[in-house]
Amino acid sequence: MCDQKIQIIGGGTFGLSTAYHLAKNGYTDITVIDREEVPSKFSAGYDLNKIIRPEYEDQFYTNLALDAISMWESDDFKPYYHKVGYVNCNSSKAPKKTLDVTDTFFNSLISNDKFPKGGVEKLTTEEDFKRVLPLDIDFKGWSGYYNRHAGYAHALKALQFVAKDCKRMGVKFVVDRIECMVYSSTKKCLGVMGESGEIYRADLTIMAMGAHISKVFPDLAVTPKAWSVGHLHLSEEEAAPLKDMPVFNCRDIGFCFEPDEDNNILKMCNSSAGWVNCEKTDISVPTESNDGVCEVDKEALDYQAKIFFPNVDKPVVDRKICWCCDRTNSDFVIDYHPDYTNLLLATADSGHGFKMLPIFGKWVLGRIQNNLSEEQSSRWKWFEDEKEIDDVSWRLGKVMNLSGEERF
Repeated sequence: MCDQKIQIIGGGTFGLSTAYHLAKNGYTDITVIDREEVPSKFSAGYDLNKIIRPEYEDQFYTNLALDAISMWESDDFKPYYHKVGYVNCNSSKAPKKTLDVTDTFFNSLISNDKFPKGGVEKLTTEEDFKRVLPLDIDFKGWSGYYNRHAGYAHALKALQFVAKDCKRMGVKFVVDRIECMVYSSTKKCLGVMGESGEIYRADLTIMAMGAHISKVFPDLAVTPKAWSVGHLHLSEEEAAPLKDMPVFNCRDIGFCFEPDEDNNILKMCNSSAGWVNCEKTDISVPTESNDGVCEVDKEALDYQAKIFFPNVDKPVVDRKICWCCDRTNSDFVIDYHPDYTNLLLATADSGHGFKMLPIFGKWVLGRIQNNLSEEQSSRWKWFEDEKEIDDVSWRLGKVMNLSGEERF
Protein backbone atom coordinates (compact mmCIF):
# COMPACT_ATOMS: atom_id res chain seq x y z
CA MET A 1 0.00 0.00 0.00
CA CYS A 2 1.17 3.53 -0.79
CA ASP A 3 -0.54 6.58 0.72
CA GLN A 4 1.30 9.15 -1.42
CA LYS A 5 -1.26 11.80 -2.40
CA ILE A 6 -1.47 11.79 -6.20
CA GLN A 7 -3.67 13.91 -8.42
CA ILE A 8 -4.14 13.36 -12.13
CA ILE A 9 -5.23 16.34 -14.23
CA GLY A 10 -7.30 15.03 -17.13
CA GLY A 11 -9.70 12.11 -17.16
CA GLY A 12 -9.29 10.94 -20.74
CA THR A 13 -7.43 7.91 -22.10
CA PHE A 14 -4.03 8.54 -20.49
CA GLY A 15 -5.40 9.95 -17.24
CA LEU A 16 -7.84 7.11 -16.62
CA SER A 17 -5.29 4.46 -17.57
CA THR A 18 -2.85 6.03 -15.12
CA ALA A 19 -5.38 6.08 -12.28
CA TYR A 20 -6.36 2.49 -13.10
CA HIS A 21 -2.82 1.13 -12.86
CA LEU A 22 -1.86 3.15 -9.81
CA ALA A 23 -4.93 1.90 -7.96
CA LYS A 24 -4.26 -1.67 -9.04
CA ASN A 25 -0.74 -1.38 -7.63
CA GLY A 26 -1.59 -0.24 -4.13
CA TYR A 27 -1.82 3.54 -4.38
CA THR A 28 -4.72 4.55 -2.15
CA ASP A 29 -4.96 8.35 -2.42
CA ILE A 30 -5.67 9.17 -6.06
CA THR A 31 -7.80 12.02 -7.38
CA VAL A 32 -8.67 12.67 -11.04
CA ILE A 33 -9.63 16.25 -11.90
CA ASP A 34 -11.35 17.11 -15.18
CA ARG A 35 -13.48 19.99 -16.47
CA GLU A 36 -16.40 17.59 -16.99
CA GLU A 37 -17.72 14.35 -15.60
CA VAL A 38 -15.36 11.58 -16.63
CA PRO A 39 -14.99 10.46 -19.32
CA SER A 40 -14.96 14.01 -20.59
CA LYS A 41 -16.34 14.82 -24.02
CA PHE A 42 -13.21 16.93 -24.55
CA SER A 43 -11.04 13.80 -24.45
CA ALA A 44 -9.95 12.40 -27.82
CA GLY A 45 -11.09 9.03 -26.49
CA TYR A 46 -14.68 10.25 -26.13
CA ASP A 47 -15.58 8.67 -29.42
CA LEU A 48 -17.57 5.92 -31.06
CA ASN A 49 -14.56 3.80 -31.93
CA LYS A 50 -10.78 3.79 -32.34
CA ILE A 51 -8.49 1.58 -34.44
CA ILE A 52 -6.62 -1.15 -32.58
CA ARG A 53 -3.70 -2.30 -34.74
CA PRO A 54 -0.08 -3.30 -34.06
CA GLU A 55 1.75 -2.11 -37.18
CA TYR A 56 4.19 0.78 -36.85
CA GLU A 57 7.27 2.06 -38.59
CA ASP A 58 9.53 0.63 -35.91
CA GLN A 59 9.39 -2.46 -33.73
CA PHE A 60 9.43 -0.46 -30.49
CA TYR A 61 5.78 0.51 -30.86
CA THR A 62 4.80 -2.66 -32.72
CA ASN A 63 5.83 -4.67 -29.68
CA LEU A 64 4.01 -2.34 -27.30
CA ALA A 65 0.87 -2.45 -29.43
CA LEU A 66 0.98 -6.26 -29.48
CA ASP A 67 1.14 -6.17 -25.68
CA ALA A 68 -1.84 -3.82 -25.65
CA ILE A 69 -3.82 -6.12 -27.96
CA SER A 70 -3.18 -9.01 -25.58
CA MET A 71 -4.86 -6.91 -22.89
CA TRP A 72 -7.74 -5.97 -25.19
CA GLU A 73 -8.32 -9.71 -25.55
CA SER A 74 -8.36 -10.21 -21.75
CA ASP A 75 -11.59 -10.67 -19.78
CA ASP A 76 -11.67 -7.05 -18.57
CA PHE A 77 -11.35 -5.35 -21.96
CA LYS A 78 -12.66 -8.00 -24.35
CA PRO A 79 -16.27 -6.72 -24.26
CA TYR A 80 -15.11 -3.47 -25.87
CA TYR A 81 -12.79 -4.94 -28.50
CA HIS A 82 -14.06 -5.97 -31.93
CA LYS A 83 -11.44 -8.12 -33.65
CA VAL A 84 -12.74 -7.64 -37.17
CA GLY A 85 -9.34 -7.13 -38.81
CA TYR A 86 -7.78 -4.12 -40.50
CA VAL A 87 -7.37 -3.35 -44.20
CA ASN A 88 -4.55 -0.85 -44.73
CA CYS A 89 -4.31 0.17 -48.36
CA ASN A 90 -3.97 2.80 -51.08
CA SER A 91 -6.11 3.73 -54.04
CA SER A 92 -4.85 3.77 -57.61
CA LYS A 93 -4.17 7.52 -57.20
CA ALA A 94 -2.12 7.27 -53.99
CA PRO A 95 1.18 9.17 -53.73
CA LYS A 96 4.50 7.50 -53.04
CA LYS A 97 4.50 8.58 -49.39
CA THR A 98 1.41 6.57 -48.46
CA LEU A 99 2.52 3.61 -50.58
CA ASP A 100 5.87 3.53 -48.80
CA VAL A 101 4.45 3.77 -45.29
CA THR A 102 1.98 0.97 -46.05
CA ASP A 103 4.87 -1.27 -47.11
CA THR A 104 6.77 -0.33 -43.95
CA PHE A 105 3.77 -1.19 -41.77
CA PHE A 106 3.34 -4.53 -43.53
CA ASN A 107 7.01 -5.37 -43.02
CA SER A 108 6.78 -4.50 -39.34
CA LEU A 109 4.27 -7.34 -38.98
CA ILE A 110 5.91 -10.08 -41.01
CA SER A 111 9.30 -9.41 -39.38
CA ASN A 112 7.98 -9.50 -35.81
CA ASP A 113 8.28 -12.83 -33.98
CA LYS A 114 5.41 -11.92 -31.64
CA PHE A 115 2.96 -11.34 -34.47
CA PRO A 116 0.81 -14.43 -35.24
CA LYS A 117 2.08 -16.35 -38.24
CA GLY A 118 -0.29 -16.09 -41.17
CA GLY A 119 -2.05 -13.15 -39.56
CA VAL A 120 -1.57 -10.81 -42.50
CA GLU A 121 -1.90 -11.11 -46.26
CA LYS A 122 -1.17 -8.86 -49.20
CA LEU A 123 -4.05 -7.46 -51.26
CA THR A 124 -2.98 -6.90 -54.86
CA THR A 125 -6.02 -7.58 -57.04
CA GLU A 126 -9.64 -6.48 -57.23
CA GLU A 127 -10.62 -10.00 -56.21
CA ASP A 128 -8.44 -9.82 -53.09
CA PHE A 129 -10.20 -6.67 -51.92
CA LYS A 130 -13.69 -7.96 -52.74
CA ARG A 131 -12.99 -11.10 -50.72
CA VAL A 132 -12.37 -9.21 -47.48
CA LEU A 133 -14.47 -6.03 -47.92
CA PRO A 134 -18.25 -5.95 -48.56
CA LEU A 135 -17.96 -2.69 -50.49
CA ASP A 136 -19.00 -1.77 -54.01
CA ILE A 137 -15.76 0.00 -54.92
CA ASP A 138 -13.76 -0.17 -58.12
CA PHE A 139 -10.55 -1.59 -56.62
CA LYS A 140 -8.63 -1.68 -59.88
CA GLY A 141 -5.06 -0.48 -59.21
CA TRP A 142 -5.47 -0.56 -55.42
CA SER A 143 -2.89 -2.25 -53.18
CA GLY A 144 -2.42 -2.99 -49.51
CA TYR A 145 -2.83 -5.75 -46.95
CA TYR A 146 -5.34 -7.36 -44.59
CA ASN A 147 -4.28 -7.76 -40.95
CA ARG A 148 -6.48 -10.25 -39.11
CA HIS A 149 -4.87 -9.54 -35.72
CA ALA A 150 -6.47 -6.11 -35.36
CA GLY A 151 -9.81 -4.33 -35.24
CA TYR A 152 -11.30 -1.53 -33.19
CA ALA A 153 -12.45 -0.66 -29.70
CA HIS A 154 -15.72 0.94 -28.71
CA ALA A 155 -13.84 3.88 -27.26
CA LEU A 156 -16.44 5.53 -25.03
CA LYS A 157 -17.62 2.25 -23.54
CA ALA A 158 -14.01 1.26 -22.76
CA LEU A 159 -13.36 4.59 -21.02
CA GLN A 160 -16.58 4.22 -19.04
CA PHE A 161 -15.48 0.78 -17.88
CA VAL A 162 -12.07 2.05 -16.71
CA ALA A 163 -13.66 5.01 -14.90
CA LYS A 164 -16.15 2.72 -13.16
CA ASP A 165 -13.39 0.32 -12.11
CA CYS A 166 -11.29 3.22 -10.81
CA LYS A 167 -14.21 4.34 -8.64
CA ARG A 168 -14.61 0.77 -7.38
CA MET A 169 -10.94 0.84 -6.31
CA GLY A 170 -11.38 4.12 -4.43
CA VAL A 171 -10.18 6.68 -6.97
CA LYS A 172 -11.85 10.06 -6.37
CA PHE A 173 -13.13 12.30 -9.16
CA VAL A 174 -13.47 16.09 -9.06
CA VAL A 175 -15.08 18.33 -11.69
CA ASP A 176 -13.23 21.63 -12.10
CA ARG A 177 -11.42 23.39 -14.92
CA ILE A 178 -7.73 23.97 -14.30
CA GLU A 179 -6.68 27.61 -14.50
CA CYS A 180 -2.98 27.44 -13.63
CA MET A 181 -0.21 25.55 -11.89
CA VAL A 182 0.73 26.45 -8.31
CA TYR A 183 4.44 26.44 -7.43
CA SER A 184 6.39 27.25 -4.29
CA SER A 185 9.38 29.60 -4.14
CA THR A 186 11.57 26.53 -3.61
CA LYS A 187 10.90 24.98 -7.04
CA LYS A 188 8.20 22.61 -5.87
CA CYS A 189 4.87 21.99 -7.55
CA LEU A 190 2.21 22.47 -4.89
CA GLY A 191 -0.61 21.51 -7.23
CA VAL A 192 -3.11 23.31 -9.44
CA MET A 193 -5.74 26.00 -9.06
CA GLY A 194 -9.19 25.37 -10.50
CA GLU A 195 -11.63 27.75 -12.11
CA SER A 196 -13.57 27.50 -8.86
CA GLY A 197 -10.66 29.20 -7.08
CA GLU A 198 -9.81 26.11 -5.09
CA ILE A 199 -6.17 25.01 -4.93
CA TYR A 200 -5.74 21.26 -5.27
CA ARG A 201 -2.56 20.11 -3.53
CA ALA A 202 -0.76 16.79 -3.87
CA ASP A 203 2.57 15.09 -3.28
CA LEU A 204 2.67 14.28 -6.99
CA THR A 205 0.74 16.00 -9.78
CA ILE A 206 0.40 14.14 -13.09
CA MET A 207 -0.63 16.23 -16.10
CA ALA A 208 -2.64 14.12 -18.56
CA MET A 209 -4.52 16.93 -20.29
CA GLY A 210 -4.05 15.73 -23.86
CA ALA A 211 -4.12 18.55 -26.41
CA HIS A 212 -4.92 21.07 -23.68
CA ILE A 213 -1.40 20.64 -22.26
CA SER A 214 -0.12 23.46 -24.51
CA LYS A 215 -2.13 25.99 -22.52
CA VAL A 216 -0.10 25.13 -19.42
CA PHE A 217 3.29 24.18 -20.89
CA PRO A 218 3.74 26.08 -24.17
CA ASP A 219 7.45 25.22 -24.28
CA LEU A 220 6.86 21.48 -24.43
CA ALA A 221 7.57 20.19 -27.95
CA VAL A 222 4.04 19.06 -28.69
CA THR A 223 1.43 20.53 -31.01
CA PRO A 224 -2.33 20.25 -30.46
CA LYS A 225 -3.88 19.16 -33.76
CA ALA A 226 -7.43 18.36 -34.77
CA TRP A 227 -8.80 15.86 -37.27
CA SER A 228 -12.25 15.80 -38.79
CA VAL A 229 -14.87 13.14 -38.20
CA GLY A 230 -18.23 12.50 -39.86
CA HIS A 231 -20.97 9.90 -39.57
CA LEU A 232 -23.54 8.11 -41.70
CA HIS A 233 -26.83 7.14 -40.06
CA LEU A 234 -27.68 3.87 -41.78
CA SER A 235 -30.89 1.89 -41.88
CA GLU A 236 -30.99 -1.74 -40.78
CA GLU A 237 -30.97 -2.78 -44.43
CA GLU A 238 -27.95 -0.61 -45.25
CA ALA A 239 -26.02 -1.66 -42.15
CA ALA A 240 -26.57 -5.43 -42.34
CA PRO A 241 -24.11 -6.17 -45.21
CA LEU A 242 -21.39 -4.20 -43.38
CA LYS A 243 -21.57 -6.14 -40.12
CA ASP A 244 -18.11 -7.41 -39.05
CA MET A 245 -16.44 -5.49 -41.88
CA PRO A 246 -12.72 -4.96 -41.22
CA VAL A 247 -11.62 -1.46 -40.32
CA PHE A 248 -10.98 0.04 -43.74
CA ASN A 249 -8.15 2.56 -44.10
CA CYS A 250 -7.38 3.90 -47.56
CA ARG A 251 -4.44 6.07 -46.63
CA ASP A 252 -4.94 8.67 -49.37
CA ILE A 253 -8.72 9.02 -48.81
CA GLY A 254 -9.64 8.13 -45.24
CA PHE A 255 -10.80 5.35 -42.95
CA CYS A 256 -14.08 3.99 -41.62
CA PHE A 257 -15.57 1.33 -39.35
CA GLU A 258 -18.49 -1.05 -39.47
CA PRO A 259 -21.79 0.48 -38.31
CA ASP A 260 -22.20 0.65 -34.54
CA GLU A 261 -24.00 -2.36 -33.11
CA ASP A 262 -26.34 -0.19 -31.02
CA ASN A 263 -27.54 2.38 -33.55
CA ASN A 264 -26.13 1.64 -37.04
CA ILE A 265 -24.07 4.84 -37.01
CA LEU A 266 -20.95 4.54 -39.17
CA LYS A 267 -17.92 6.72 -38.39
CA MET A 268 -15.54 8.09 -41.05
CA CYS A 269 -12.38 10.19 -40.93
CA ASN A 270 -10.78 11.74 -44.00
CA SER A 271 -7.05 11.51 -44.63
CA SER A 272 -5.32 14.65 -43.40
CA ALA A 273 -2.21 16.02 -41.72
CA GLY A 274 -4.52 17.76 -39.25
CA TRP A 275 -5.36 21.28 -38.17
CA VAL A 276 -3.79 23.65 -35.67
CA ASN A 277 -5.51 26.58 -34.00
CA CYS A 278 -2.98 29.42 -33.88
CA GLU A 279 -4.51 32.84 -33.38
CA LYS A 280 -2.11 35.55 -32.21
CA THR A 281 0.91 33.30 -31.58
CA ASP A 282 2.46 30.19 -33.09
CA ILE A 283 1.17 28.11 -30.16
CA SER A 284 -1.76 25.92 -31.12
CA VAL A 285 -4.55 25.59 -28.56
CA PRO A 286 -7.77 23.52 -28.82
CA THR A 287 -10.98 25.31 -29.70
CA GLU A 288 -13.71 25.70 -27.08
CA SER A 289 -16.15 23.73 -29.23
CA ASN A 290 -15.52 20.59 -31.29
CA ASP A 291 -18.66 20.97 -33.40
CA GLY A 292 -18.36 21.21 -37.17
CA VAL A 293 -15.49 20.86 -39.66
CA CYS A 294 -13.91 23.28 -42.11
CA GLU A 295 -15.16 23.41 -45.69
CA VAL A 296 -12.20 21.51 -47.17
CA ASP A 297 -12.77 18.58 -44.81
CA LYS A 298 -16.54 18.70 -45.30
CA GLU A 299 -15.90 18.19 -49.00
CA ALA A 300 -13.33 15.45 -48.27
CA LEU A 301 -15.79 13.56 -46.06
CA ASP A 302 -18.51 13.83 -48.71
CA TYR A 303 -16.07 12.51 -51.32
CA GLN A 304 -15.04 9.67 -49.03
CA ALA A 305 -18.67 8.65 -48.48
CA LYS A 306 -19.28 8.69 -52.24
CA ILE A 307 -16.24 6.50 -52.97
CA PHE A 308 -16.69 4.05 -50.08
CA PHE A 309 -20.49 3.75 -50.12
CA PRO A 310 -21.76 4.70 -53.59
CA ASN A 311 -25.10 2.97 -53.01
CA VAL A 312 -25.87 4.78 -49.74
CA ASP A 313 -27.90 7.91 -50.35
CA LYS A 314 -27.32 9.54 -46.97
CA PRO A 315 -25.58 12.81 -46.02
CA VAL A 316 -22.51 12.91 -43.79
CA VAL A 317 -23.76 14.27 -40.46
CA ASP A 318 -22.60 14.85 -36.89
CA ARG A 319 -19.40 16.41 -38.19
CA LYS A 320 -16.86 17.38 -35.54
CA ILE A 321 -13.16 17.75 -34.87
CA CYS A 322 -11.14 15.55 -32.54
CA TRP A 323 -8.13 17.11 -30.78
CA CYS A 324 -4.92 15.16 -30.20
CA CYS A 325 -1.56 16.11 -28.69
CA ASP A 326 0.98 15.56 -31.44
CA ARG A 327 4.75 15.11 -31.64
CA THR A 328 6.67 15.14 -34.89
CA ASN A 329 8.21 11.72 -34.18
CA SER A 330 4.91 10.41 -32.70
CA ASP A 331 6.54 9.44 -29.39
CA PHE A 332 4.64 9.81 -26.13
CA VAL A 333 5.83 12.01 -23.27
CA ILE A 334 6.04 10.31 -19.85
CA ASP A 335 8.51 12.33 -17.85
CA TYR A 336 9.03 14.72 -14.98
CA HIS A 337 9.11 18.44 -15.62
CA PRO A 338 12.81 19.45 -15.74
CA ASP A 339 12.29 22.06 -12.99
CA TYR A 340 9.91 20.22 -10.66
CA THR A 341 10.59 16.72 -9.35
CA ASN A 342 7.00 16.17 -8.22
CA LEU A 343 5.35 17.20 -11.51
CA LEU A 344 4.97 14.45 -14.12
CA LEU A 345 3.63 14.75 -17.66
CA ALA A 346 1.77 11.89 -19.36
CA THR A 347 0.79 13.18 -22.77
CA ALA A 348 1.45 13.29 -26.55
CA ASP A 349 -0.92 10.58 -27.75
CA SER A 350 0.09 11.66 -31.29
CA GLY A 351 -3.10 10.24 -32.74
CA HIS A 352 -2.22 6.63 -31.96
CA GLY A 353 -2.44 6.45 -28.18
CA PHE A 354 -5.94 5.11 -27.54
CA LYS A 355 -5.00 1.52 -28.35
CA MET A 356 -2.65 1.68 -25.35
CA LEU A 357 -5.49 2.34 -22.89
CA PRO A 358 -5.14 -1.04 -21.11
CA ILE A 359 -1.39 -0.62 -20.51
CA PHE A 360 -0.39 3.07 -20.74
CA GLY A 361 -0.75 3.63 -17.00
CA LYS A 362 1.72 0.84 -16.37
CA TRP A 363 4.41 2.99 -18.00
CA VAL A 364 3.50 6.01 -15.87
CA LEU A 365 3.81 3.74 -12.83
CA GLY A 366 7.19 2.63 -14.18
CA ARG A 367 8.33 6.25 -14.45
CA ILE A 368 7.23 6.93 -10.87
CA GLN A 369 9.02 3.83 -9.62
CA ASN A 370 12.02 4.47 -11.90
CA ASN A 371 11.88 1.11 -13.65
CA LEU A 372 11.15 1.99 -17.27
CA SER A 373 13.53 0.49 -19.79
CA GLU A 374 16.37 2.65 -21.05
CA GLU A 375 14.71 3.01 -24.45
CA GLN A 376 11.34 3.94 -22.94
CA SER A 377 12.92 6.58 -20.71
CA SER A 378 14.88 8.04 -23.63
CA ARG A 379 12.01 8.14 -26.11
CA TRP A 380 9.39 9.48 -23.70
CA LYS A 381 11.39 12.28 -22.12
CA TRP A 382 10.52 15.97 -22.02
CA PHE A 383 11.53 17.84 -25.20
CA GLU A 384 11.52 21.51 -26.11
CA ASP A 385 13.31 21.54 -29.46
CA GLU A 386 10.90 20.07 -32.01
CA LYS A 387 9.32 22.76 -34.17
CA GLU A 388 8.33 21.12 -37.46
CA ILE A 389 4.59 20.36 -37.56
CA ASP A 390 4.16 18.96 -41.09
CA ASP A 391 6.84 16.30 -41.33
CA VAL A 392 5.04 13.36 -39.71
CA SER A 393 6.13 10.34 -41.70
CA TRP A 394 2.89 8.37 -41.65
CA ARG A 395 0.51 11.23 -42.51
CA LEU A 396 -0.41 12.83 -45.80
CA GLY A 397 -0.73 16.51 -46.63
CA LYS A 398 0.04 19.81 -44.94
CA VAL A 399 -1.16 20.99 -41.55
CA MET A 400 -3.65 23.86 -41.87
CA ASN A 401 -4.74 26.59 -39.46
CA LEU A 402 -8.42 26.61 -38.58
CA SER A 403 -8.27 29.94 -36.75
CA GLY A 404 -10.87 32.16 -38.36
CA GLU A 405 -12.24 29.33 -40.51
CA GLU A 406 -15.98 28.76 -40.60
CA ARG A 407 -17.05 25.26 -39.56
CA PHE A 408 -20.02 23.30 -40.85
